[in-house]
Amino acid sequence: MVVRVSEKFSHKLAVNGIACVAGGQTLFSARSFTLSKGEFLAVYGANGSGKSCLLRSLCGCDNFVRAGVRVFWDEQPIALSELAKDCMRVGHKVPFLASLSLFENLQFWSDILAAEARIGIDNLKHANANFALASFWHEPTWRLSAGQRQRGALSMLALKPQASLWLLDEPHAALDSDGRACLKRCIENHLNNGGMAIVASHEDLSAIAQHRLTLCE
Repeated sequence: MVVRVSEKFSHKLAVNGIACVAGGQTLFSARSFTLSKGEFLAVYGANGSGKSCLLRSLCGCDNFVRAGVRVFWDEQPIALSELAKDCMRVGHKVPFLASLSLFENLQFWSDILAAEARIGIDNLKHANANFALASFWHEPTWRLSAGQRQRGALSMLALKPQASLWLLDEPHAALDSDGRACLKRCIENHLNNGGMAIVASHEDLSAIAQHRLTLCE
């Protein structure tokens, strides 16, 4: 098992008074949390409580955040849209073209995320190794099982190793025991190297999470 060892991070995130509204309905009222390097926040809530909305908003993908939220990065105020450059999000929808192989899809995203070709090649190797993709590396993604596609999606975390903040939306979905073990090792490695992670899940993550945020009881 090869796990990517990223550079040491030195960031701290503080989010004060974040609340999300969609379709005129308040999904959750003001919540606040802080994360320092090496720390993990587990986000819990019923379906429809706004877990995905929170993660998408933190990386600037959606504008569901009610006015009044204050975000600080390294104790400096920052807009959510600016925070995105230090984030890597893996959500429900896998951004792969069904007709392309897993390798071709990851190569496409590597070309976008990597600063230069050589770095992109190294990142692809780590993506393959981190989630044991070799046996279906060249299979078209339409032929992959849900668990294999999820492994491929999570392997994208290696394509942006400079991202200190991981935003993971139900990352355990469809994973078998081996896939869950790979995910656990990758998260722990990221945290041990000073990264941060926010994970929305129905799983009990108390074993590795320092903080808990509940959106809806």
